[in-house]
Amino acid sequence: MKKILSIIFLITFFAACSDDVQIKNFDINSAKVIRTTKIINETEGAFFYPKFDDKNKRIFFSTANYTGIFYYDLEKKSINNLIDAKGTGLYYIVEGNEIYFVLPAINERNNRRIFSVAKQNIESKKIDIIFKSNSGIKSLALEENILSFFVNDTVKFFDISNNVFVENRDIYDVTVFSSLNDRLLIYSEGELRTFTPFQNYMITNVTEADDRNLILEIAGKGVYKYSLETNQIDFLTDEIILLNMLKNSNLAVGVKQKNDGLIETKSEIFLFDILSKNLINLTAELNITALNPSFNNDGSQIAFNTMEGNIYLMSLKISEGQAL
Repeated sequence: MKKILSIIFLITFFAACSDDVQIKNFDINSAKVIRTTKIINETEGAFFYPKFDDKNKRIFFSTANYTGIFYYDLEKKSINNLIDAKGTGLYYIVEGNEIYFVLPAINERNNRRIFSVAKQNIESKKIDIIFKSNSGIKSLALEENILSFFVNDTVKFFDISNNVFVENRDIYDVTVFSSLNDRLLIYSEGELRTFTPFQNYMITNVTEADDRNLILEIAGKGVYKYSLETNQIDFLTDEIILLNMLKNSNLAVGVKQKNDGLIETKSEIFLFDILSKNLINLTAELNITALNPSFNNDGSQIAFNTMEGNIYLMSLKISEGQAL
């Protein structure tokens, strides 16, 4: 079985996949919103970029400027503050009762920026520093006890079970992805290569469709599917942005935005079928500006925030057809 770790520009990771994994084929036309509930009011704090943990027990989020990491306990219905620090909400991964994140700071001796990879216990809030660098760190991924991250164009691998860094030759079958401006960085079989879909057009988001394909959002060009096997891209849509994929399925969720030339006047959430390219509006009946939608791990719920910083939880019913 070939392990794949995704490292993405905005927040997500690649899970281990086998070559014979079946792709779930959802009937997008059967999609029905069961209920939409506001779980956090802006008066409790303006929060953005929600995403579920792997157990669907917590929804994590940050602020508009990524200054902190917080979570909402779905069972206790409570808001919890993990850390208040600039930049910490940009790159983080939740694994069980631990959260791994990038911690930017200023060195008081020379007034230079330093960056750390940190681990925090969610219950005790105890923080341990794993790695420090004067260069920027981004795009964390965690799979089978190997934490990966980029330091500039170099990939680091850390064994969280034994608390040691390992060389790429020890995990030869791992492939890691990130993006830098208009380049997609692909680290595979011990070598780093790059792919530029469109020169001078920035890649704003990368997410995984399955173990063979990535979904690329390219500013000014639209959304494309990129094949890891053929190194080719196929156009999907230019109607929605901020896609979040339900892994190993045909289903994505994103937003369609409108503005009057100065400010955003409307933003609605749509389901998107990456095979048929059909779109279904999920928030047509809600008088809100919805942003940053994110699936739970089975596609039955979507978390999103509004322009004001409210967090909503949407329950969704959708039929699953024959696997592809």
